[in-house]
Amino acid sequence: MSTSDPGVAGGPLPALTPPPLDPLAVASLALGLLAIVPVLALAAVACGHLALHRAASARGRGRAMAGVARGYSPAGRALAVAGSALGWVMTTVWALAVAAVLLLGG
Repeated sequence: MSTSDPGVAGGPLPALTPPPLDPLAVASLALGLLAIVPVLALAAVACGHLALHRAASARGRGRAMAGVARGYSPAGRALAVAGSALGWVMTTVWALAVAAVLLLGG
């Protein structure tokens, strides 16, 4: 082994790459931003809750302890919360709009 190998003391360290963002968290935020369509608001909520579940298991609970679950960046949790919140807000707006139309006779 030469001294440039990472396995030798004093050799260069391998490049550390940050864990990837959870695709469900990114989808939750994107759908939450596009939630002017009611179905997309509900999809944002669903993706956000699934991403939050993944983030909880990646912190050392459930399958992550056995090394089965993929590790995602903790920043994905913030995206999941934001997307889920946007989805719930827009779902509430749509529910109030439908109720107003029904009550006021549209």
